[in-house]
Amino acid sequence: MPLAFTRAVSPRIVDCALTHLDRQAIDPILAMEQHAAYERALGDAGFIVHRFEYLAEDPDAVFEQFKQFVAERLPPGATVEIAGGTRTPGIEVNLESPWVHAAQTALADEFGKPAVMIGSGGSIPVVTSMGTVLGIDTILMGFGLDDDQVHSPNEKFEQRCFHRGIRSHIRLLAKFAGG
Repeated sequence: MPLAFTRAVSPRIVDCALTHLDRQAIDPILAMEQHAAYERALGDAGFIVHRFEYLAEDPDAVFEQFKQFVAERLPPGATVEIAGGTRTPGIEVNLESPWVHAAQTALADEFGKPAVMIGSGGSIPVVTSMGTVLGIDTILMGFGLDDDQVHSPNEKFEQRCFHRGIRSHIRLLAKFAGG
């Protein structure tokens, strides 16, 4: 039988908001109910569902939990070695930072409407290092579209988005310079 790995709904889901719609808070109870229904649907489709519990998003803990899961399912006499590439904890951007405010202003100037602040997941280890090693804040601004199919064989990035990104960064640098 195929396996499906899921994670428990993070208690931090209350800090998120729905995107692609008018901004609205996420109902954590509804999110947990929907997640449970998703897991039941996986089971109904023939998957063995294994839920990893919430681990405060500690990448080392998640990796160890995965290794334990695999080891517990090995047939007698079998061994496995799982090499762990890089693991980086998540960051949380300070929305009250003057740098974030400058970015919001630059984006609003370019796009003619307020910037939407979206919490998202990803894996860019240098972002964490810039904060922990260099002690500087990082601003991540996205200019892609929902249909860009990021990291797929037919990924795209539209030229108009590229140009608006350039102009937004020019505006941001001018704000940093006091303009």
